[in-house]
Amino acid sequence: STIFDLNHFCYFALFKQIRLNCEQTNKSQQLDDFKYMDLKNFLSIDRGLRQLFYEWDKELSERLFLLDVSSMAHICIDFAELYERLKGFPEKVKKNYWKSLTLAIEENEHLASVELRYYPKTHNSEHMDVFESVMKRLRAKKDLKKPQFQFPGYTLEDLHGFENLEELLLDANIDIKELTECCRNNKEITHLMVGDHQSGGRRLADIVPFCGQVRKFDFKMKFACDASEYAPLAKMPKLEKLHIWGEHERGTLQALFGGLARREPGPLLSTLFVDDASLVSAETTELSRIKSLTKLRYRCNGPQDIGPLNELTNLKNVDILSHHDFSLIGDQICRILHSSQRPRKVYLPGCLIRYNPKEDALLLVLMQNHDATDYGSLLRLPNLNSFEINGHQKPGTLVKLFDELARVEVPTLMIRQMNAFVLMDFIRRGWKRLPYPDYPLINAQEIVALSRCKSLRTLIFGISDTQNIELLAELSQLRSLTITTKPVNGSLVRLFKYLAASKSPSLRDFQLSTGNIDCQEASALAQIGSLKSLNFNYSDADDLELLSSFGWVNLETLRIFLEIEFHEISNVILKASQFCGKWFKIRTQDVAMEIDRQQKDLLLRMNHRTIYSIKTMLHPLSNLEWVESLYIDIKPFNLSLYFKAISMSGNCQLKKFHIHQGFLDSNETLELGKIKSLKKFHGKLVNTQSLEHLRLVSHLEILDSFENRLPKEIVPILDSIEEELTISLRDKEVSYNIKTGHLILNITDSYRFSRSSNDATDFAPLARLKNLQSVQIFGSHMGSSLQLFFSQLASRQCQTLQGLVVGSKQTDPDLDMLTISSSELEEIASIKSLRKLKCGFLEAQNLDLIGGLPQLTELIITTHQEGSLKDLLRKINSMESPRLEYLVIEGGQLTAEEEVQVAAMKSLKRVECSYSSTVAFDYQGQSTGIEAMTVTKDRQDISLVELFRNRPCLKSLIHSLATFGDTANGDTIARLPQDIQRDLLSFDGFEGVVQCLDPQRLVIELPPEMHCLKFLLEALALNESQNLQQLIIRHRYIGLEEAAAIAHISSLKILMCGLEDSSALSYLCKLKHLESLKIRSLNNFSELSQHLICLLQSCEALESIDLDFWFPMQYINGDFLLQAANTLKSVRNSKTQSPLKLRFPP
Repeated sequence: STIFDLNHFCYFALFKQIRLNCEQTNKSQQLDDFKYMDLKNFLSIDRGLRQLFYEWDKELSERLFLLDVSSMAHICIDFAELYERLKGFPEKVKKNYWKSLTLAIEENEHLASVELRYYPKTHNSEHMDVFESVMKRLRAKKDLKKPQFQFPGYTLEDLHGFENLEELLLDANIDIKELTECCRNNKEITHLMVGDHQSGGRRLADIVPFCGQVRKFDFKMKFACDASEYAPLAKMPKLEKLHIWGEHERGTLQALFGGLARREPGPLLSTLFVDDASLVSAETTELSRIKSLTKLRYRCNGPQDIGPLNELTNLKNVDILSHHDFSLIGDQICRILHSSQRPRKVYLPGCLIRYNPKEDALLLVLMQNHDATDYGSLLRLPNLNSFEINGHQKPGTLVKLFDELARVEVPTLMIRQMNAFVLMDFIRRGWKRLPYPDYPLINAQEIVALSRCKSLRTLIFGISDTQNIELLAELSQLRSLTITTKPVNGSLVRLFKYLAASKSPSLRDFQLSTGNIDCQEASALAQIGSLKSLNFNYSDADDLELLSSFGWVNLETLRIFLEIEFHEISNVILKASQFCGKWFKIRTQDVAMEIDRQQKDLLLRMNHRTIYSIKTMLHPLSNLEWVESLYIDIKPFNLSLYFKAISMSGNCQLKKFHIHQGFLDSNETLELGKIKSLKKFHGKLVNTQSLEHLRLVSHLEILDSFENRLPKEIVPILDSIEEELTISLRDKEVSYNIKTGHLILNITDSYRFSRSSNDATDFAPLARLKNLQSVQIFGSHMGSSLQLFFSQLASRQCQTLQGLVVGSKQTDPDLDMLTISSSELEEIASIKSLRKLKCGFLEAQNLDLIGGLPQLTELIITTHQEGSLKDLLRKINSMESPRLEYLVIEGGQLTAEEEVQVAAMKSLKRVECSYSSTVAFDYQGQSTGIEAMTVTKDRQDISLVELFRNRPCLKSLIHSLATFGDTANGDTIARLPQDIQRDLLSFDGFEGVVQCLDPQRLVIELPPEMHCLKFLLEALALNESQNLQQLIIRHRYIGLEEAAAIAHISSLKILMCGLEDSSALSYLCKLKHLESLKIRSLNNFSELSQHLICLLQSCEALESIDLDFWFPMQYINGDFLLQAANTLKSVRNSKTQSPLKLRFPP
């Protein structure tokens, strides 16, 4: 062991001791870098140590500047700040510090980026010497890639010695000759910034021949210069981003912009920023010809300088720095927004405008106290569907905006806080006067104007005054209303009464984000018969029972927030939830409870800061007998009494219990196990006795209980189960069916760096299971940790164990990682009762031992070293009466000798191998009894007819037709026996062979990189005599064109395939005879649901649908189930048709 094997607590103890030693030894040192020098030296050993130290003492870590300089890949040295830190110290201390600084730079082996700053407030006489000593050390760093110098007003005289640079940022005065020489020596620079520069008879454009890799270039123009001298900069061949600042002679940037517009071929300019100087019309006109621009920032003189930007169709962001009243430039801004087919942002001083033409959505963000009066022209954008206002406008200035809104048809208006991403965008840009973080409000005058916007269907806003609030009842199409905040003393009763009095109320959803609804307001809300969803804080928590008496009619979803503790209302909570049809959520000060009636779920989320003293507060919830899934987040107290109350309820239907952040003891599991309906448990256990209590539960997900190892007591528990039990730990899983004797062991790889990960030694006791008949192991394991398990199996001398599968992945065979070692193989070879063995061999030794298994009839080898099977195959052939009937050799090609041994096996009936010669097809002219054959290697010298000559029993052939010599001739294939099952692996010439396929059943296993299925399926559809009833497409996700071709195979009754696009399902609605559909989708269920409804409506003969998904977490909503049930009632005859079987993944 070394110091790096210690855990982090040991490191923390070391840090503490070294820090104390430094403080005692160096008491006189005032500079932390000198006082903690020993600590700095210790931490310099390893980057991981520095990270741990930062976690241990962040404040001290940030004070040790020299530690960063000596170890970090990026360092920043602020000379002015260092001079201020050393102010008042003796000269000797200063010299020692500068010496330590340069030494730290010299020691740093990781340095790749450095930033040097100097913004002095006073003169520092030592600066030149200090700076030169730092530069000397930096020049010696050959791995330094990105130096940055920020010395505005100062001259950087010498850049020699810097080589292999990727970036060079110079915010300092630099001589063009010196810069040109530096670029000549660093031709791989991709980002170059040049501030003030001295010409010395030269021009900045002189660097262009040496800037062949520059993609981003920033430079400052000389004051009032003729900017045409910069025109050659457009010849930088890979320039993509250009930032220009400084003043220039107006109109003279035209030449540079013209050159940028004409650049081709190679990367095109995507970003152009021109700060400080205003552009005139001639310049913006030339600029508008740079069609590749996606980001633009510039300053203009007036509206006429904005118009040309309409030509920039790829523009995503445009930042106009000039201050103009929006009334003057609004029309030009609207044209810029409307001219794009993609989302576009326009930044103006004081606001942001974002328009998304695909969603017809407009966002207006206003800075603090900004006047919104003139922005009404934005609403003239065609077909607006949504208008959102963020920020804080000047009070009362939305009136004219709402007047304009009333003239157009915009269904959605949202006035709310600034989106966090937009806010971060502003912060990155350095904007000041950001809006307040609280909700923006509208006043009574603005409410009057808002009430005239009759087309609104969704409205989100906050109010500063409830005066005139009842006028919003005039919005006859309003379906969703969210009031973000209301005044403390304001009341919404008038609004609710007016809405309830409407002849045909339309409001379905109401939410109050901030503020409370009192009992009087709730009573008025209940009278709005159209309401489906409510979300608000309820101020009269003591009258919660009264809330349920208000006569709610059609309410489906209710969210209530109460300033009270849960135990105070737990007795009335059931009654309060009954008037909500689908979903009920109530949050108190200490508990958040959610009830989903459609999914039959109950979720309780506790507060980890709360001490729950009332242990019976959950008991009333035991009366929710219809609940099938119970989730508790953060265990509040011992739950045994609650479980007892559930088990004693009359008609408990609880099937699943999930506890997060907490564990159950044996007293709790004793009561939990008495809930007879329980099928699945998820949570941590602390006592192995709990497994006995829960043995009748079919699935136990116990996470990292028992240190993530199976306890020895697991065997008698599994031997006493009723039928099947699955136990899932953090990275391993055991599933056992006592009736079939089938044991599945799964070793996952999700925690590969944990000590117990992939260690399979705790599986060994499972070999003692009484009725063990077959074992399947998949995943990955560490070393030979399965050897003990195999040894226990062999020592039992059990005649019931007949099957062993090692490395078979249940969901995706391609993901197998598990192989067995030679020592494990020796143990397996001792299990004489084995009839089936599937495994892969890590090594080439001892493989012939398998040939000694006397009962072996099925052997599947998933992987092996080339040439390592000859002894095994020879031993099988040498047996007096070999029983091997099924042989599969995957993951490698057979040698000629191995092929001879395979061909000589007279007992074989099914074989799947990759052949390299013809011997397998014609071995000594002998007739064989093979009934099924799979050819997995391309063959061009073999005739299909010859293949069958010596195999009269062959009935099933999976082959690669394109590789056989006579497949192009349909007549030749037609001479094959008619009863052959022709499953299709891959072939060319679809039209020539499609007539010869099995007329009723087709199985296709076709890798997507080999062929498109479209042509085959189209050929099938064109077959006039087709009677194809079963189509199975494996390992493929079909697209729209392939689905359209399948839709024309009208005789199809059974279809199994994958879908890459949910829309493909709509084509299958044409299959009127379809009875069984099994699909695996790349889409989520929500994207598939409506297409499924159409399928149910069109395919009346359907008997079953099996759904599987690439993404495992899927949610089936109640609306779909209700819609599906209603659809089936309308199209199916319940007297003659059985119920449709619709299967979802567990």
